[in-house]
Amino acid sequence: ENAASCAFTIFISSLMHLLAERFQYINQMLSQYDSKILHKSEYSSTSIKLAINSKGEGNMQSEANLRLFAQNSKMIYSLHNDLLDIYKMINSYAGLGLLAFLLYAFYGLLSSTYGCFLYHWQNKFHWKYILFTVSWIPLYTGVLILLTSNCEIATKKANKTAQILSRIYGKGQEYQSVIDKFLTKSIKQEVHFTAYGFFTIDKTTLFKIFSAVTTYLVLLIQFRQLEESKSSN
Repeated sequence: ENAASCAFTIFISSLMHLLAERFQYINQMLSQYDSKILHKSEYSSTSIKLAINSKGEGNMQSEANLRLFAQNSKMIYSLHNDLLDIYKMINSYAGLGLLAFLLYAFYGLLSSTYGCFLYHWQNKFHWKYILFTVSWIPLYTGVLILLTSNCEIATKKANKTAQILSRIYGKGQEYQSVIDKFLTKSIKQEVHFTAYGFFTIDKTTLFKIFSAVTTYLVLLIQFRQLEESKSSN
């Protein structure tokens, strides 16, 4: 059961990593157009004389960049929409399973750490059992870090596309017309990878889980100490 749940989570994390790489590829393609426009603007502002002499060449370069952007924009938007559909499909199918794993990992971390404290109080030194119990802590922690980091990276890269497009959009009306033609709602809206809609899976989820484990562990230790004090009296 533990192996199956961890393997499932690692598989989803791997898919999110692959999606993040694909989104990064799209963002790099769009950033090339943004950098070309910025480079042209900086170059033309260095010298009025050079700007006047190279006005014709600058216009030709701008038109060439615009044609290239118009040709590739449809492919870029189509690829981005397909990746968003895959992103949402993974979240739809795996959301419930990831929610169950997060709850199970929370229980596993809490029970493992509390079990170590119990053995400390009982003055028992069954090293094999202690090592077996402690070994689950780095396992759950590693899988949680892998899941939350990959989900957060994929989400940020998916939402970064709209930010790059907004920078290109403000460079001129010729680029605005191309972006308006192909820009869809899926690119304008932000996406979030959630645990079956209950909460977003990112690095803050890891912090919340460890905070909850610490809180419940303190409560269990206090109850245990209270029971021991009552029994001694």
